Amino acid sequence: MGKSIGMGVKVAAICARAGRSASGLSLGRERALDSLLFQRRPGEGYGSAVCSASMTLRFDTLDVGIARVEAHDVEFDARLVKRSDAAAFHVVLGGTLGEAHATPDEATAALAAGFSKVEWRGGASVRDGERPCPTCSAPVACWERYPSRLCIVCVLEAVDEQGRSLRFSNAAFSGGFLAMLADGTPYDSHVCWVRNTRCWADEARFGGIVLEPGP
Repeated sequence: MGKSIGMGVKVAAICARAGRSASGLSLGRERALDSLLFQRRPGEGYGSAVCSASMTLRFDTLDVGIARVEAHDVEFDARLVKRSDAAAFHVVLGGTLGEAHATPDEATAALAAGFSKVEWRGGASVRDGERPCPTCSAPVACWERYPSRLCIVCVLEAVDEQGRSLRFSNAAFSGGFLAMLADGTPYDSHVCWVRNTRCWADEARFGGIVLEPGP
């Protein structure tokens, strides 16, 4: 089974484990994504296949899309990105960095293989009901509780004061907050930096992780 298909199976398993759909959560699409996809096993972080303790990642968002699991009536935020340090393209699915591909078409095709339907909007411009990410200007769905939260791609770029890549996760399915360096070393702080902006990482209200500028 390919990695992209495995990702689709994992998403379906998450939905089944939750025992409810996005609409059943009585939340907006973005909130459902936070509560379903961002909840990981303790210590399971973002982009482990391509991160190292000394690597500072930078991405450019090229396109924004939706990946659907129709059997569970769930939609996941998908971002097509290019790494600025190499000619490689990835899909970021709800906060998880996919494998590297040589072309954008290869990256999007790999995602499509694991989902019922994937729709791309054909760009990364901000639409009604969205606002620019404070650190990269990519679109972020408006959420009153977190009016300045970073996009899911910028979360991948978080580093500590020494420039070491960070990972964030919930401590358990019930919530909580964990932070660690990309090599697994615990990071005992909520403070991080994204593109030279000081940020605060924390557990989101309905589970998941949220980053906002300051304090």
